[in-house]
Amino acid sequence: SQVSISFANVDKCLEAVGATKGDIIQVRQYIVNLMRDGQGPDPERARLYVEWMGGLKPPSTVLGVQALAVKELLYEIEVVCVVTKE
Repeated sequence: SQVSISFANVDKCLEAVGATKGDIIQVRQYIVNLMRDGQGPDPERARLYVEWMGGLKPPSTVLGVQALAVKELLYEIEVVCVVTKE
């Protein structure tokens, strides 16, 4: 799914800069048709997010959007992390 692929991409980015999910200080998720035409948010997406975060709970905002930059995209995640030099 686009959600799982997005999480895997974030993991790669975190690893590339020497960060972990514990370094995440803000998450924003952009979801096309968030309310699924009146059915409410997708519980599977929420379950995948909780599982991926592994018990961590940084501030998170979920935004329903009309569309993303590419027509086929239905999900986008933006993560801010802080990595300190040792």
